[in-house]
Amino acid sequence: MLNRWFGPKAHDFLHVLGMCILAAGLPFNKVLMSIGAIWGVSNLVLEGEYLTYWERLKKNVPALLLILLFCLGIIGLAWSYNLGYGLTDLRKKLPLLALPLALAAKPLGKKDLSIVLGVFVGSVFLITLVNFITYYFYNQGEELSNVRSMSKYVSHIRFSMMVVAATVVSWFFCQQFKTYKWMLLALIFWFLTYTYVSQVLTGILALAGVLYGFLVFKSWHKILVRFILLLFPFIAFIGGFVLLTSQGRSHMKMPQHLPSHTSWGNPYRHDTTNFMIENGQFVNINICDDELKEEWEKVSNFAYDGFDEQGQLITGTLYRYMTFLGLKKDGEGFKKLDKKAIRNIEKGFANPNSAKSGIMRRLADLQFQLENDHEPNGHSLLQRLEYWKTGSRIITHNFLLGVGPGDVSDAFNKQYIADNSPLIDQYRLRAHNTYLTHWISFGLGGFLLTLWFFYSYLKEMYRKQAWLPFVLSYIFLFSFFIEDTLETQAGVSLFALLISLFIADKPKMSEHNIS
Repeated sequence: MLNRWFGPKAHDFLHVLGMCILAAGLPFNKVLMSIGAIWGVSNLVLEGEYLTYWERLKKNVPALLLILLFCLGIIGLAWSYNLGYGLTDLRKKLPLLALPLALAAKPLGKKDLSIVLGVFVGSVFLITLVNFITYYFYNQGEELSNVRSMSKYVSHIRFSMMVVAATVVSWFFCQQFKTYKWMLLALIFWFLTYTYVSQVLTGILALAGVLYGFLVFKSWHKILVRFILLLFPFIAFIGGFVLLTSQGRSHMKMPQHLPSHTSWGNPYRHDTTNFMIENGQFVNINICDDELKEEWEKVSNFAYDGFDEQGQLITGTLYRYMTFLGLKKDGEGFKKLDKKAIRNIEKGFANPNSAKSGIMRRLADLQFQLENDHEPNGHSLLQRLEYWKTGSRIITHNFLLGVGPGDVSDAFNKQYIADNSPLIDQYRLRAHNTYLTHWISFGLGGFLLTLWFFYSYLKEMYRKQAWLPFVLSYIFLFSFFIEDTLETQAGVSLFALLISLFIADKPKMSEHNIS
């Protein structure tokens, strides 16, 4: 329609502009995400070449499967009691309908695709700079230990996935635009540094997914190896889940014989009812507060019965730090702490690994969680284990049809009560696993449809020898194990855009091989 007034390329220009608006808004603005998705569909309606759209769409199996996944949400309302929640959930997932429809019906050419991807990379780069500078130089009282606050505009989890996706796209551009190779390599280095510093495990997992995706792409032609590699992440997840839920504090026993006095002749305090563990040792035994207080006040201006820089009790941080080092919590043990250790304790670091930068600090936190699995509240990994156990029980009772997309939260709440879950109300959330969520929502068919879509998409991308979308899809394949990626606007928009950009036949990228 607009071509009559503004020339033959008007709708093509508007189509690219709409995708650029969405790509630019992903890292920081939900309004732009919505405008971009609506813009793309509206432009198709105005252009009005419906027969052409249908001819393109009906041949595109991955696009049809993705649209069917959205439609399954509509069908699932038939056996949902909570229609209000179901409709809200459906509204969040509209990009699953809008973007594959828009981009399969009107695919982008190679040049336009590069423009949209370039806008995405540029926007992510800009926001990483804003996040980093604001976090480290304009913190305004926010604790540096709270790394989640580093992502200012969207969830730190979703943003970590965007950073990894931008890293992969930058590597693609390295091969496409040789003139800018060194600048792009510097950009990749920055994105990897940001991923390390931000400590978001989803980002690390997404990065692992990317590397794994390259391996699968290289091995796809070997049928047996292909299916082994495709199944391995699911087998590894199930095995890890079983291992983590069968190990833990219950295997450790409190020592039978504990010393009564320190080497200085003062009595020890032992709390044998508190099973907190640090580095494989019980924290709340072998404590002599009189000796610790006397020695602490000789070397620190922080009150012994006060708080560290993170607002935690000094004594709690001190006990854990000394326990990690294998020291008794008495005067003799305290004298073995150096100035660096004292300063770490004042800063609120409970062990030397927590004081390290980047992902090492996150791994230290995970170690503490796994050693203290009797208290999941406030600990992301332990909470996820509870979510997955609860979700698995819901599936056993609703194996074929699920509970319906509107009743997922209600089903979790009922199961938490039935299981007498140790999670308190504020932490009683949904599955944090997209595969489980789809099974719980739509039954076995929803789970299998999700797997069918990914396999169909990977197969099609390999047929085209298009490694970029093949590898990008592994960001989602892996993140789906630990996140409800499609339950937020940023997550579903990121997934729908990066998948749908390549879902049609028009982009030809086979000349960009992995190197």
